[in-house]
Amino acid sequence: MKEQINSKIKNTFKLTTMEIAVSGFFIAMILILSVFTKYTAFRLLNLNFKYLFFILFGFFLGWFKGAVLAFIADTLTLMISGSIGYWMWEFSIIPPMISLASSMYFYLVRNVKWFSYIAPNVIVLLAFFMSLLVIILQSKGLKEDGLFTISRTFGINKLSSGIVIGLSILFFGLIILLSVFWIIYFKTRNKRIILYISAFAIVVLVIVIFRWIWHPIAYINYLNYVNNSKPGYALRTYGDFYYFWMANNILKSLITIPIYTSLLIMLIQPFEYLRNRYLVEPLLYQY
Repeated sequence: MKEQINSKIKNTFKLTTMEIAVSGFFIAMILILSVFTKYTAFRLLNLNFKYLFFILFGFFLGWFKGAVLAFIADTLTLMISGSIGYWMWEFSIIPPMISLASSMYFYLVRNVKWFSYIAPNVIVLLAFFMSLLVIILQSKGLKEDGLFTISRTFGINKLSSGIVIGLSILFFGLIILLSVFWIIYFKTRNKRIILYISAFAIVVLVIVIFRWIWHPIAYINYLNYVNNSKPGYALRTYGDFYYFWMANNILKSLITIPIYTSLLIMLIQPFEYLRNRYLVEPLLYQY
């Protein structure tokens, strides 16, 4: 028993050849993405694909190695994009925290059966009702043009009420799809279905915590930090601007959540195989 505990502690901090190779691949992909989203037309998308890699860091490497790699990768992207001068702890903690949350979530999914059944449903339903509440509140305060304001995506920051309703229906459709996945799982007991459901749930969880709840705080602090020395600049306060930015992020998420989920489902399958083949199975032979 003591040897097993010592081995697990050692493996938490020890890098295998496969982990080094995959870590190098992850960092290379993030740096390439950083260049494309900074210096090409892809910047108009304004989608943070790095979130997907931070999730994969935690999924594949675990809580410690995933968090460290996320911090390193994020710092390197700031250096390459020339934004290291705007480094702020409010933003820098997001990548390692995403990896940590991802690692904890998938650990519980793998080891606590009831968690894998209950958590995805609770996360997705709470996010849906939260977004629905914001849409209702925002619709009451629309200006004469009847357009919703969102965080800039695909080069736009205004959406008509019809599009917002359509996106809400799409989000609800994802919930229906989640129910269908559960029906298929209980009939077939195919573990890959659980992986799809978990990918959807972790995307929603990360978006809710780090985009809806934390990002407005970080962004307000950033605006005050960058513009504080400018003459006539009025400091942004949480009371006046927190809900405004949170609502914008929530409405944007109606677009980004389906995109991120689709991409993560495609990405997570090969890394699930690599993890089981080269990280999990070798450990079984140690005991």
